[in-house]
Amino acid sequence: MITKDLISIILVGGNTDLGAPVLAAHEGIVSVHESTDGTAGRYVTITAPDESVKTKYFHLSSTKVKEGDY
Repeated sequence: MITKDLISIILVGGNTDLGAPVLAAHEGIVSVHESTDGTAGRYVTITAPDESVKTKYFHLSSTKVKEGDY
């Protein structure tokens, strides 16, 4: 299970949450991405073990997880 924090950069409405931890909504396997079209920035996808659920966390300034973490 993922117990490491993801760090958020900016949500709509300003950067008052800069540095706030982002916690996974469910356990699963991590995929780390970098948007090349300028829309999503750095983001992480968590895929449930049975692949029934995927959550994405966009616009991250940094991550403490790596590809394939569970």
